[in-house]
Amino acid sequence: MPDKSSFETDDGGKATGLDHTIAYLKSLIKDKNVASVTPTSANVVQAICDRLDFGRDVFLVEYGAGTGVFTYEILRRMSPGSKLLAFETNTELATELAKKNDSRLIVSNQSATEVMTIIKQRKLPSPDYVLSGIPFSFLNTRLRKRLVINTRNALLPGGRFLVYQASWLMKDTIERVFGNCSTESFLRNLPPMFLMDAEKK
Repeated sequence: MPDKSSFETDDGGKATGLDHTIAYLKSLIKDKNVASVTPTSANVVQAICDRLDFGRDVFLVEYGAGTGVFTYEILRRMSPGSKLLAFETNTELATELAKKNDSRLIVSNQSATEVMTIIKQRKLPSPDYVLSGIPFSFLNTRLRKRLVINTRNALLPGGRFLVYQASWLMKDTIERVFGNCSTESFLRNLPPMFLMDAEKK
């Protein structure tokens, strides 16, 4: 069953997991690169966000922001001086995200492989965290590795790359590029979700 937990919307109201699922289904019909038929559950979103330090100003990058289930939770937790750069290649989803009335949020409709270019163009600092939900299974091996390398290069020393996926596909690549990778499983999510968390040493 779709998760019915609520998420904050741009107007301060609440959108349920079912609302996000409907939005995902509409986009999935038009765009095969939408990561999943159902968005990540509220419990998983909160558990992953609990791994991040929001007690200070941070710059966070999100790949594959989708309907904003992570985006809105991150913004809710972030300090006034923090920034969030959200990548979403699906134009309809990116347009909806951009309607969020929050000066801390920057939405990019470009590919996450352009992360370093966008950061330089917008004169943003190196990110403390990069969070990714993009469907790596849809990318070829070369592009997957390029994205992980670009992410490591973009991160601040001590920064972390957190990847949540429906499989362990990226674990070996992340571990090879970063030299480390801790993991966590969320088997009650639909589909089950697997987290890979690597630090730039």
